Amino acid sequence: LIEGLGDLMVHAADQSGLSRDSDIATSYAVRTLIEAVPRVTEYLGRTRGLGSGIAATGSFTPELFTKLSINVDFVANAQKQLVKATTEVKNSAPDLAAKLQIQIDDANTLVSGFLGLVKTKMLQAENIAVDSNTVFSNGTAAIGAAFALFDTLKPALDQHLGARAAAEAARSWTVMLIGAGTLVLLVYFVVAFYRVITRSVRRLAEGTEQIATGDLRVRIELGVQDELLQVQNAINRMAGQFG
Repeated sequence: LIEGLGDLMVHAADQSGLSRDSDIATSYAVRTLIEAVPRVTEYLGRTRGLGSGIAATGSFTPELFTKLSINVDFVANAQKQLVKATTEVKNSAPDLAAKLQIQIDDANTLVSGFLGLVKTKMLQAENIAVDSNTVFSNGTAAIGAAFALFDTLKPALDQHLGARAAAEAARSWTVMLIGAGTLVLLVYFVVAFYRVITRSVRRLAEGTEQIATGDLRVRIELGVQDELLQVQNAINRMAGQFG
């Protein structure tokens, strides 16, 4: 779901010229906003859902082990791209990067912590040594940190673009207006997606809480067709087996 949204945002940014801007800071800040953060969030969501579903059952199948390993690698690679993009912003525009440093550090810390948890307590452990709620909450914290970076970067980038617009109004005013409109559109898409994810997460949490209290008749219905559907089905099968 995020992957398709990310492709749309990249296309919009490419069409507006922002992602190929001659100003290095603008180019990498935009790519952080529309590529790096959404990609990290996409793969974190997949890994969180898959990992918490596996932890709920307490065991791996060969297929699920391979799938989780691949998703962990995807998150790690996406994080590297995020680090690269934010480093370029820092090198080319220290003032802009200074406004983001806390959120950048938090995102990297929590993403690395989540990856470490999944690797050491699940993939590298002889037996799964972590519960579903811990995997889910750590994944959610990492995703929240990524969104916090997004929320901080957007106005900081607006200010950066505004400063450039003031200095280059004679020759680039039209481009800046298109860029600002594109950013508003991108934020709208991300907020809409986040609401869908939040609703699904709430339903999962409510369902797992009911199961944890002993009500094995409960069945979770998310109404989605993305990776969270796998988590829904895994939890429902577990409840059915124990019930």
